[in-house]
Amino acid sequence: MIGGPSDEHILNAIALSDVQNVFVGLYGDPDSQHNRQIIDATGRLSARRRIGVQFYQAESTSLW
Repeated sequence: MIGGPSDEHILNAIALSDVQNVFVGLYGDPDSQHNRQIIDATGRLSARRRIGVQFYQAESTSLW
């Protein structure tokens, strides 16, 4: 999960990269505490650097 303290290095790497857009999968209710942490963390990321953030429902994909 992006958003926990152990994942801060991932957000830092994205902020320092040339990435222009980030797509973030949310599982379940977007207003759940877990998903709010993810949304808040990506909000901090986009505040550090202009990065487009798009959210999608993870269960809508059929990757596996």
